[in-house]
This record gives sequence, C-alpha cells and structure tokens, in this order.
Amino acid sequence: MKIVMTSKISAQTREPAMKMMVGSVLLLLIVHWPACPAAASVEKTFEDFKREHVDSQPKWEDDPTSYCNYMMPCRNMTASRCKKINTFIHASLEEITAICESRRQRNGNLYCSNSSFTITKCSLTSLYRSTDCKYKGNKKQMRICVACRDERPVHYESPSKCKCLKAVQRGF
Repeated sequence: MKIVMTSKISAQTREPAMKMMVGSVLLLLIVHWPACPAAASVEKTFEDFKREHVDSQPKWEDDPTSYCNYMMPCRNMTASRCKKINTFIHASLEEITAICESRRQRNGNLYCSNSSFTITKCSLTSLYRSTDCKYKGNKKQMRICVACRDERPVHYESPSKCKCLKAVQRGF
C-alpha cells in the first residue's frame, strides 16, 4: 500500500508569507545598501589612486622612459590594453594626501599643491590596443592637482586642466 502525503497549504496562506519574506529582504537591502557601497567605492578609488599614481621610491631616476616601461605593466595598467597616459607622483602618500587638507580647493573637488612635486609622465608610443605597450617618460618638477573625496586623493588631474596652476607648461 502506497501512502502519498500532499501538502494542503492554501494559496491564501502562502501569499502573505511570501510577501512578508520579500518585504524583509527588501528592507534589509534598503537599510544596508547606502553604507556599504559608498565606503567600498571610496576605498577602491583611493586604492586605485595609490596603485596608479604614487611611487615614493622610483627606480631608474635618470631614465624616465625605462621607468615607464617598467612601472606601467608592474602596476597593472597594460593588462587588457595600453593606458594612453599616466603620471606617477614621487612623494610619500602622506605628502600627497596633505594636498586634500589644504585650502587650495578649486573647481569642485580639485585641490592644488602648495609646493612642487617630482612627477614622471608616461605617454604611450605604441598602438593603443596593442598588448605590447611602449612608453616615453618625461620627468618634471611641478605643482600638482588631485581630486579628493573624504580628504583622500582619488584622481590625478592634468595640471593644464587645473585652473589653480598659473605657471603650467603647455602640452603637459
């Protein structure tokens, strides 16, 4: 003899329970969503800034081109395609972060340094979509401009686009 058990939960009982469960999940997402991604994105952007732009102890100081051809792949900026231009700032993270605390704010969240920094600009000389990225390096001493969020640098801005720099060399 075969015994078959069937569930006799009515649709009337299932619907309210399901609505309550979906509502609870949505409430949790709404409550926790704003805090988590915002903190994560600031961290990620600050981390990206450090990886892409900060090098307090540069190698090949007398040969900026060799420096760029070493650093760009080393910092993972040539993995899927060649990054066209990148600037490395040769200072401590503390010195660069101090720019965000200065009073030289311009154009929204852009901040200009009070003093000059040694930088190396790496410009792509090979094909953009190539995986064999070749760069020309150019080392300079100049004031820099960074975008800041929560008193931390998140983006390097070209000095020619930063209006707070009066003596900007054209073409850089």
